[in-house]
Amino acid sequence: MDERIITNSEKLKYEYLSPAKYQLKVIEDANSNKKWDTGNILQKIQPEKVLLYPKLIEIRANWDVVEDWHW
Repeated sequence: MDERIITNSEKLKYEYLSPAKYQLKVIEDANSNKKWDTGNILQKIQPEKVLLYPKLIEIRANWDVVEDWHW
C-alpha cells in the first residue's frame, strides 16, 4: 500500500512493482487535515469523497503500463 498527498494535477510514477493486479483509490481531502472524514449528520456535513479507478491495473514483469485518470 502506498499513500501520497497530491495538491494538484500531477503524474505519479511507481517503479519496481511486483507482478499483480492493483487498484487505485483517491480520497478528496476537502478540509486538508490529511485524513478521511466520515461527516457529521447533526452539522449536515457530508463525508469526503472516495473515488475508485474503474478497473484493476494488471502489472506484468518487464512491462510498462500507463494509465490516465481524470475525475
